[in-house]
Amino acid sequence: MQCIYIVIKTVKRVKYLESLIWREPSKRIKRQLHIAFWMVRFRKIRNRLREVAESTFTERLLLILPFFIMSLDLYLFIHALSLRDVYVIVPVLILLAFSIMEILVTLEEVHERAMEHKKYRDLEAKVRKAIGRAANNVTVRSLMNHILEEHPELRDHEKALYHVICQILAENKE
Repeated sequence: MQCIYIVIKTVKRVKYLESLIWREPSKRIKRQLHIAFWMVRFRKIRNRLREVAESTFTERLLLILPFFIMSLDLYLFIHALSLRDVYVIVPVLILLAFSIMEILVTLEEVHERAMEHKKYRDLEAKVRKAIGRAANNVTVRSLMNHILEEHPELRDHEKALYHVICQILAENKE
């Protein structure tokens, strides 16, 4: 049922974008139309690409290097195929497999870091909301007890919650 709703929503968006194209044909609208057409598919790929775009420069650099190495491996593989030498093809295939695995591992690390960052932002939002409702003179312990009463699912994340509370209270002092 949800899939049908998404398809209908996407079709409505495509029709809206098509009407905009007839009025104002621009590259931006055409690109949005193309994205809207593929919106229903490839959700996981889009989410991972968004996480890569939001990652730090170092993480993106560490993701570019395996692609560079993989392109060199592909070049070696094509050269080995032209030579038709099995003794060269097999090691090059192994190197290519390692390059692909390295890319997948790096993408997974970026995903884990993005999930940690999202968890931290959610904790921060809950703490700021609790501070807004609390009295003027709050201590870290009283605020922590108050948040854990409201959100019992955060009992597993007490250490992270403690650090977030300390950071926000330090910001509020300044």
